[in-house]
Amino acid sequence: MKKFLISTAAISLLGSTLVSASGAPDDLVNHAPVAHPVEALLGEPASEKSAYIEQYMLKESKIKKIEDEFGPDGLTTIQRAYATKINQPIWTVQGAYDLQATMEDVFAHGIIADDIFDDDFDRLMQRRFFSSSADKQAEADIKLTLIWLRLAQAISGDLSEEHAMTQRAGSPVLRYNIPTSLLNSAQGSSDRELLAMAPTAPQYHRLKTVLAQYRQLRRDGGWLAIRDGEAIEAGDVDPRVPDLRARLRAESYDVPDPLEPESPNLFDEPLSSALKLFQTRHGLEDDGILGGNTLIALNESVDSKIDRIAESMNRWRAQGDLEDRYIWANIPSFSAEGWNNGKMEIKQRTIVGKTWFATPEFSDEVEYVVANPKWYLPVSIIRRQKVPKLKKDPGYAAKYGYKIFDRETGAPVNAFEVDWTEPGVARKYKFVQQAGEGNALGEMKIIFPNQYSIYLHGTPGKNLFDRAQRTFSSGCVRLEDPIAMAKWIARYDEEVDVVEITTAIEADQHKRLDLEDNVPVHITYFTVTVDETGTPYFWRDVYDRYNGSIRYVERYERDFDDRKSRADIRG
Repeated sequence: MKKFLISTAAISLLGSTLVSASGAPDDLVNHAPVAHPVEALLGEPASEKSAYIEQYMLKESKIKKIEDEFGPDGLTTIQRAYATKINQPIWTVQGAYDLQATMEDVFAHGIIADDIFDDDFDRLMQRRFFSSSADKQAEADIKLTLIWLRLAQAISGDLSEEHAMTQRAGSPVLRYNIPTSLLNSAQGSSDRELLAMAPTAPQYHRLKTVLAQYRQLRRDGGWLAIRDGEAIEAGDVDPRVPDLRARLRAESYDVPDPLEPESPNLFDEPLSSALKLFQTRHGLEDDGILGGNTLIALNESVDSKIDRIAESMNRWRAQGDLEDRYIWANIPSFSAEGWNNGKMEIKQRTIVGKTWFATPEFSDEVEYVVANPKWYLPVSIIRRQKVPKLKKDPGYAAKYGYKIFDRETGAPVNAFEVDWTEPGVARKYKFVQQAGEGNALGEMKIIFPNQYSIYLHGTPGKNLFDRAQRTFSSGCVRLEDPIAMAKWIARYDEEVDVVEITTAIEADQHKRLDLEDNVPVHITYFTVTVDETGTPYFWRDVYDRYNGSIRYVERYERDFDDRKSRADIRG
């Protein structure tokens, strides 16, 4: 991207017209816009430019184009900003120059500036500040504003609701005023105004650091692919072992030299340990075996990983404000965390929906918890899972604690007296599994009423938590320890007491406990997360929501065939 070069004399002259905002407190992002009599310097009557801008704002075609791209709130932002300046141009040379610099800065956020403005910025600057036509200057000013809005939309994730863009913690400004931010940026503070709109979620800033690290890995050459072959484990001899060692080192894994230097093709225990760590960080069974799934993960290219990191940052921008205390359940990482004021206070393993019962992504609020819950089965599960079993054995209902009721009369029904082969039979009966040891919801469910009938709950199948990929539920999120999560929620609630939860569980009491303060819950789909030490985890795209966009290395080590020949001779 070209930079617009301005002479020292021009900068000095323009600078003399600027009213500095540096006297404002450092923690204020949305300080009051300052006056800037740039028209006097440029020599064009303000009225000609004002007339052009006013006419521009009245044209239906222009209005529609802005609304199509930015929505009604984007149009309102532009109208308010220019109305504040009585439809005069708002951009100064310093403002435009800083905007260009900010366009390059957002690369660190995984945003490609050319996707926002693919024209010649140098030419745009020339038109805005040195054109002999007042109309062209005014038009260029509006284009600068549209570039700013695209950047604001990209870095914030959404400009459709100004009130959803909360200010960072500790700032006396509670909400963004987008028109004011625009005017401030036009004076020369785009970097401060726009980058302050980035998400404050800890994950976002960790991902930003990791993005820079992986871009450096790409500059260093990335890594080569490992050839396909039979699975190998510690103790095996294989010509791909040196390639595996080099591949792990290329991604900064600590891999020692071979224990037996004269046997470089020996898969030794230290290498197996390093591979186990790689598997853990890629959502694989950490068995230390170089098998099919591990080979696929190893051969993902550095460019593909960079794209996944950038996409995760983009998803965080779209996520919006998480609030101070919340539950974050991420589907690909099979985890749920409780956060309070920027600190993670509880973390658990989870089980999510099977691929054909995929857990949806959405945000809601926990309203109540239920100790020793009964399970009221939805029709979809009755039809898909229970009716086929009852066709084979009507005694299945009693064996697993299900009571069946007629939906019209509410009368209890004997499973042996129902024709389970009848079409539509699932809609005629209500199934309720009683609380107890075999209840599918375990000892606790955490409810946030939603259109998907999804909630957090326990499970009697604790052994499934030891699996690396845990897509076993019918859509709900199963928690490893839902009682602990419920107690964490209650710890900050004025209505529900931790002791009350403990008492209900110990007494096997079926009890609903309504919260005084609802707790936000966010169910997300990030295939890259970063832990508190800065270590990235690249999770499997379990629902293929990235549409097969993961790419693989196709270059191999050149001397592989020679090593294979030597290994075959020794074998």
